[in-house]
Amino acid sequence: MSKRLYHKASIALVAAVLGCAALLAGCSSKNVAATSTSNNSKDYIACLIATNDHERAQRGLEKAKKEYGITTIYRKANDRNNLSLLLDNLVDDKCNVIIGVGKALIEPMIHHAKSFPAVDYAVMGALKMPDDVPPNLRPISWDAYQPAFMAGYVAAGTAATGNIYAFADKDTPEKRQLMSAFAQGVHAYNNDLSDSQQKNLSHVTINIDVHTGHTTFIGRTLTPTLLQQQVNNAVAAQSSVIFAALDSHMDTLVSQVGSIQGLPLDHRGDPVATDAPSTKTQKRDDTHALATVTLVAWQPLGYDIYDSLIDTKNPLRVKGNPRQTWSETFSKDTMVPPVLTSIMFHTDEMVKRTIEDARTTHLSDKHYFATIENGGSSLSSFHAFNSTVPSALKNKLTTYTARFSSKTLRVDNIDN
Repeated sequence: MSKRLYHKASIALVAAVLGCAALLAGCSSKNVAATSTSNNSKDYIACLIATNDHERAQRGLEKAKKEYGITTIYRKANDRNNLSLLLDNLVDDKCNVIIGVGKALIEPMIHHAKSFPAVDYAVMGALKMPDDVPPNLRPISWDAYQPAFMAGYVAAGTAATGNIYAFADKDTPEKRQLMSAFAQGVHAYNNDLSDSQQKNLSHVTINIDVHTGHTTFIGRTLTPTLLQQQVNNAVAAQSSVIFAALDSHMDTLVSQVGSIQGLPLDHRGDPVATDAPSTKTQKRDDTHALATVTLVAWQPLGYDIYDSLIDTKNPLRVKGNPRQTWSETFSKDTMVPPVLTSIMFHTDEMVKRTIEDARTTHLSDKHYFATIENGGSSLSSFHAFNSTVPSALKNKLTTYTARFSSKTLRVDNIDN
């Protein structure tokens, strides 16, 4: 038996919530030369249009306003049938940069870029673009695979039982590549373990084919019962980490995994004295007590799901009818959300950088990838679980981050 089994087991839920990626578009009027616009010119107008309340995009707009001294305008696209009209209105408002957030804006902004060649545009989140992308439109995509590699590494390093259970909803090339990237991080941890002084510890196992990204796919239609079955499967397999790639229902899954925990933590990450429930597949005792679930999450908009769950102003609802907040679901507010870290997309920085590029050199149709290197993606902090992540593991993550940034490390593509 692996020595890992003598640690207090900690189920980590590592979740990648995949869905329709948010898009970002920016435009800059070429009627006003970018080089003639001063860094503090209030004549320069940056505009944001979104089909939902994209707080991080708005934050990037405000950062640009503060740093560059420009004027900003924000519009929420409540009526999706009139997106082209809303874009026309922003042009009438003399916006030099228009940033669009929301999948529904992708086609209207492509059409708009063709109709207004003197304006710069950027579409963020579009993995595949038509062949006839206009020259004044920059496609911007998130590179989720680098942080997925990092997520696999930290998950392996914190998997108390040495087993990781993975599953996803629909089987797509993107999901398989994400799964493979995560598995590559697990394999990197195992290789480092083999080279270290801890050779007596067994390697971490995961049910992902690293070459093809194949894992357990449960289909597009998700239900609480189906998700609960996956949680039960993970526990039955003695897995202390669950990696889930889901388009939706992450709140439900987090709540379900949180409900089976045996040793909750408070918001400081300290153990809370409480009776722990047993499960059908693993009995609680003093040696193998279930601890708090931790989650490495990837939401479509790249939010830190831990912050989303405990945000008192705009909390993520977790379950119930009416749906409840995390604190309402778990009484006395003693259990923190089971989130170790999140795969984050730094939309605010990409909005600000798009505005900066449009002001200085204008934009082109060259695809721009938001990566760890350029600050477009990363892992979040470990929050309440920071003390459970060994210093040596944190140092390794710093090393791998540097290697991605220096382009001496890359994620391998899956086999076709």
